[in-house]
Amino acid sequence: AAAADDCLSHAAGDRVSNAFVVDCISRVHFLGDYFERELDVINSKLALAVGGPEPLGVLTLGEIASYDEAGPRLFNKTTVLAVLH
Repeated sequence: AAAADDCLSHAAGDRVSNAFVVDCISRVHFLGDYFERELDVINSKLALAVGGPEPLGVLTLGEIASYDEAGPRLFNKTTVLAVLH
């Protein structure tokens, strides 16, 4: 929920036209019944904050990101939320 709030704060009050969720498939097994609840929270945060769309998304086998000089890193058990505004 905090990550969704953080992501939406960067939209700076703009209307969100689309949202995309990338979630590691290992989270389905790790969270069990809570996985669907997590997606519901993301969806409701989008709806409450901006009246935004229900997000589209995919389950992946980890996420790759590069955010410092160390180079690309593989993240596991993460959720990435992107909004277009």
